[in-house]
Amino acid sequence: MAFMPPDLAFQSTVASYVLVGALVGQIWDMNTLSIDYKMFTRFRIGLHTWDCICHLEPLRFSTLAYLLYSTIYETAPIDNCTKLSKISPWLFTIAHPSTSLLNGMWNRVDRGTRK
Repeated sequence: MAFMPPDLAFQSTVASYVLVGALVGQIWDMNTLSIDYKMFTRFRIGLHTWDCICHLEPLRFSTLAYLLYSTIYETAPIDNCTKLSKISPWLFTIAHPSTSLLNGMWNRVDRGTRK
């Protein structure tokens, strides 16, 4: 940060704080895994349960992987950042479509068109 212009250093710091905040929120969301485990083991597994398993769980883990990697990449000193910079787009291409798919699924549920 010492070698950057003050405005750019401020923007970079704010971006790092946003990444850390998003990572903390995602880790907090992972605390509900015990509730999901109880739901999968104590209740009858129907179509809605399989839908939750196939969409929600991969979404959580892919988003966690992307946020964890991005936070480490932006905040920790890295020796060879060119090699590591190629990982982030791949994690993003996994996390973003799964988030969009889940959003579309919940919009259908809210409109009552899901059967």
